[in-house]
Amino acid sequence: MPDPVEAASREFAAEIQRLSGQAEAVDRVWNVYRGGCQPEVRMGYDFGREWFALWDRAFASRSNDAACGELLQRVAAEGGPILMGLTAAASAARRSQVPVATIQGMVRWHGLEWWPLNAPAQQRAATR
Repeated sequence: MPDPVEAASREFAAEIQRLSGQAEAVDRVWNVYRGGCQPEVRMGYDFGREWFALWDRAFASRSNDAACGELLQRVAAEGGPILMGLTAAASAARRSQVPVATIQGMVRWHGLEWWPLNAPAQQRAATR
């Protein structure tokens, strides 16, 4: 009989890989935005995506240009579902008793580390 934690770990890994692929498309839009619109990002994202700053309230736009606004809207529209999926996948993995080190390692490896995933449960609930 298969180990349920191992099966949950594989499911989590597959979902993180899928989300990482989607995040790469957002990265391309963000890079165009960042290059032309010069945003201010007030947090470091060593193992995450700089565009996570939009949801962390660690971002300031320096441009009123309409094209910059459109790019930023695309980042938000395409990035929001990725972060929702990331949060859901991490929650499901925790409920299935996937080791925290496995969760953290997978999100870091795929550049999807986002601070609410590592926050205590009460703090995660407050950010929803």
